[in-house]
Amino acid sequence: MSRHLQKDLAIYAPQHSVRSLSRRQWLASGWRELPSWRIDLAGEREQPLTIQREGSPQTLAEALSHEGWQIPPSLPLKSFLGMFSPDTPIEKLPVLPRLHDGLMESLQFFYHENGQRWVLRLWPTFFRIADGKPLFVGTVEAQERRSLTGLITAALDTGEYDRALEKLNRVILDAFTLERVRRPSDEIRSDRGKHSVGWTGIVFLLWKNTEPPQE
Repeated sequence: MSRHLQKDLAIYAPQHSVRSLSRRQWLASGWRELPSWRIDLAGEREQPLTIQREGSPQTLAEALSHEGWQIPPSLPLKSFLGMFSPDTPIEKLPVLPRLHDGLMESLQFFYHENGQRWVLRLWPTFFRIADGKPLFVGTVEAQERRSLTGLITAALDTGEYDRALEKLNRVILDAFTLERVRRPSDEIRSDRGKHSVGWTGIVFLLWKNTEPPQE
């Protein structure tokens, strides 16, 4: 391992081919080829992926920052200790990282008001727009502060994904061009009904107003 670890990691790492789409193809039907659910390490569906973003996450981050959204702080011990206090406000509770298909988040932002928190996350994909812009998938969720077993306080996903999308829509309305599409009913069922999902299949496709569609 000491002599060949990096070489072996490269050999045995999962191999993914990059798929290229024109923007027109993506908007017409190519968006359906991107995953519809976040997949955890056990291979199970978790949250629906309700956002597809063309281009760098940085421009989305700038639009969110302008509207008061924040990057979650790092996760020091103090942040976790707040989960053991029933008085910790939701904005002080940690925003825990989530993997999708083994990949870490490329973007994580949150916004809080009136005792509720919205969290937006983006993950990379192996799709590209023909001019080289990457495609990301993501979700925006509404969270509420809840007590678990009377010992731990956590910010939990309420499952209201359509409502969370409308919150995002109001924030980015002037910064991006947005196309609403809808997944069919057979793609919006969660695994074994373990989630109460307030999602009607709506997906936001986002790109910048100043970038014309690709042919």
